[in-house]
Amino acid sequence: MKRTYNAVILLFLIVFLSAGAGAQPDGDDVPVARIGPTEITRDEFKKRFELTPWPGKHRTEFLDVIKEEFLYSLIAEKLLSLEAERRGYTEDSGVREMVERMERFYVKDQLYKDEVRGTVDVVEEDLHHEYFRMKTDVYVSFLYFENRTEADMVWNRIEEGTPFDRIVLDNPDNMITNHHVDWDMTHPNLIEVLDEMEEGQVSPPVPTEYGFYIVKLESLQVDPFMTDAEFHRMKPTLEKQLRSRLEGPAAREFVSDVIGETHIQVHGKGMQLLLTEMERVLERKSAMNFSGQEMIVFHDLDFDEMIAALRDDLDTPLISYGKHRWTVGEMLRQLRLFGVWFQDTPDIPVLTQLRNIIEDVVVDEVLSTKGLERKYQELPEIRREIEIWRRHFAAELLKRDVIGEIDIDEDELYEYYEENRDRYVRPLEVNIREILVDTRAEANNLLVQLDAGREFEELARLHSRRRWAAEQGGEFGYFPSTLYGEIGKTAARLEPGERFGPLRVPEGYSIFELIDKREPEEDLKQSFEEVKESIASIMMRDKSDRIISQIIAGLADEYPVRIDYEALDATGVTQIQMFAFRYFGFGGRYPAVPMLDRQTGWIFEGIKDQLIIP
Repeated sequence: MKRTYNAVILLFLIVFLSAGAGAQPDGDDVPVARIGPTEITRDEFKKRFELTPWPGKHRTEFLDVIKEEFLYSLIAEKLLSLEAERRGYTEDSGVREMVERMERFYVKDQLYKDEVRGTVDVVEEDLHHEYFRMKTDVYVSFLYFENRTEADMVWNRIEEGTPFDRIVLDNPDNMITNHHVDWDMTHPNLIEVLDEMEEGQVSPPVPTEYGFYIVKLESLQVDPFMTDAEFHRMKPTLEKQLRSRLEGPAAREFVSDVIGETHIQVHGKGMQLLLTEMERVLERKSAMNFSGQEMIVFHDLDFDEMIAALRDDLDTPLISYGKHRWTVGEMLRQLRLFGVWFQDTPDIPVLTQLRNIIEDVVVDEVLSTKGLERKYQELPEIRREIEIWRRHFAAELLKRDVIGEIDIDEDELYEYYEENRDRYVRPLEVNIREILVDTRAEANNLLVQLDAGREFEELARLHSRRRWAAEQGGEFGYFPSTLYGEIGKTAARLEPGERFGPLRVPEGYSIFELIDKREPEEDLKQSFEEVKESIASIMMRDKSDRIISQIIAGLADEYPVRIDYEALDATGVTQIQMFAFRYFGFGGRYPAVPMLDRQTGWIFEGIKDQLIIP
């Protein structure tokens, strides 16, 4: 079971566990702005402001200005979402899929709170034990066995007097010696046994779901500087760690009980069709796995390819459980949402991996269904969260389509070049690797994978839309920093090894990292052909910002915008720059709040004087 407690990493990453955790101050449902039929409450403003990176947010002397700028950008998103709803974007299949995914995250999380977190009780004595463990270095040796029979045979020899060290020599493939215990990664059954052991003592076989362990406590070194003051300072951290450890078994037991009620039937024909197509795609992707990564990730293009290849068989039954039946097509849709990783190894057959993946999907579906049956999606706090995401997805789709209709001809580009010729001297050269995707949600998911240790080159080959670079692991080769718009400009400010993104560019969203940079060999003027793409990027950004600002200003004329500046001023916020992910119960993580683009140009389109201020 995945870890479900939140870990805080300040400055750039904060994992935000539960939007509903902790009581909110009085008045957080008071609107700071009303936009036609919708509103922005103090709670939404505070949460999104604090969990979104924003230029200048850390500068206390400009906080009032930054808060207003952020609010204007939030209002812009709400106005765009109203127009998107009118144009039917909320019924777009992509938007509906994303909203359904978020709803399932939230109802599963609520199910976890009720059935797992609510059953775990942490008392003061438990916290003292946890503090003692944290301040104690424990070293053990252990023997591992896959079944009880082997473990009991070895334990009988120990009871008859055979020294543990002699047993270790007889079982070199089963043993680990002088291992430092990491309490966070140690099974609860082993922790319970170790709590009762003394140095030199050997335990009977300890059962876990992974096998059986015979453990010898080699040494125990207690920090002599433990203090009561330090204990009280660390209590919140200790409780999170302990809850995580106690909730794991409770969650596994609940899932086992729920799945035990469900008879799952696999239909052979549908499984064979899906398996054959998965193996074909895997074979192709494995041949392209130049980086030698153990995991092969399936992305949207792979699913599009499989759906096209199986178009005549998409209605073939694949899985039945209870009253539910999934066809091959429905399973492919679920797998696309769920995410699929295969191990690129002959040791584990593809069929075995596919069955495990499908089992995980079914477990996820069963838990989500149970949450939906309990009507968790109708809880006010969940409805509010889902509505925020729904409006965000629709607004983003509208912006993408508006930008997609913008065209700039070569005459416009050349006119800009002539007017700004003095700016185009040969600039600093940079070399980057990049992943370019269509949506911010895709980019955020890739950032999660990068932070988890996935190789940049691998993800670029799998996901980047800039195919000529993707074939080289995302690497561009050296190019003038005036090319590729904001990408080149930003890369020139980075140091080798630094990563940046997601950055909104005309083609989508870019994540990139600087490999190296160098001064140009000659200080020459650049030709139009050399800078044409850079100019196009600048003009496209400026033109799209101007057109979207005009659209928002027009919408503000149509939908009255009322701002309560007193409520805004009274909304206290922290100013740490951070990017936040939320971990959901029973697994799953996603950005804690929708990311927001800076969108303030509409204020200067003659609309500011029309704002209604209470």
